[in-house]
Amino acid sequence: MVLALILALIIFVGVSSMDYLTRADVSATTNLVRELKATYLAESIAAQIESRANRHPWELRFWLIEAQAAGTVTPGSGIMPSVTFNRSTSHVDLSGDATPSTEYDFVGVVKDVDSGMKDYRIYVEVNYQGTSFTFSWDKRYQESLLGGMNRNTSRLDKQLEETAANTVPTDQLIDGIKSSAAAPAPGTLSPEFLQLLDTLRTDERTYAGATETPPEPAGSPSPLPPPQY
Repeated sequence: MVLALILALIIFVGVSSMDYLTRADVSATTNLVRELKATYLAESIAAQIESRANRHPWELRFWLIEAQAAGTVTPGSGIMPSVTFNRSTSHVDLSGDATPSTEYDFVGVVKDVDSGMKDYRIYVEVNYQGTSFTFSWDKRYQESLLGGMNRNTSRLDKQLEETAANTVPTDQLIDGIKSSAAAPAPGTLSPEFLQLLDTLRTDERTYAGATETPPEPAGSPSPLPPPQY
């Protein structure tokens, strides 16, 4: 009888331990899946904020423009511009995400960290299925490749379109030298220089002779003497 009770107690403890471990594993797995989904949503939000920031010059970053429009930042105040965004604002669009919108909510802040170095920070808090997860990223502004190409092209076009006359005396002197070299006026060149130009133009025989290869020598070469031992 005592042996049966001990055996039953061992079985009960084993089943209880197995049940506890199973529940702990299920709970840990559920929390991990929830955290992974929240991380995915936060990274998607941060990527959209970074992409929007890089589409415009640093001086026109959207959180600075909105902060100035709201009156929270004024030139020379020394206050770092920032803006808060959430689902109701137009800063982030997650309508195409596969996660149902009823399972999560988010709020975030983007602000300057070092305006001179073009560093900014993104805070995102995601509430997924009743659990909150907080994330932050430090970013550095990098102009997009297409934006940089368009900006450089605009500058080049502007430089090419500037046809106003130079007013600096040095520039006027250089422009005059360029014009004279391109189309010299009659009588501006000395007779000696004109004679030298005519000689160079008409001296075709000398040029041809200088470029011709010498003819092959006539006859056959004499045989070498036999070696002396």
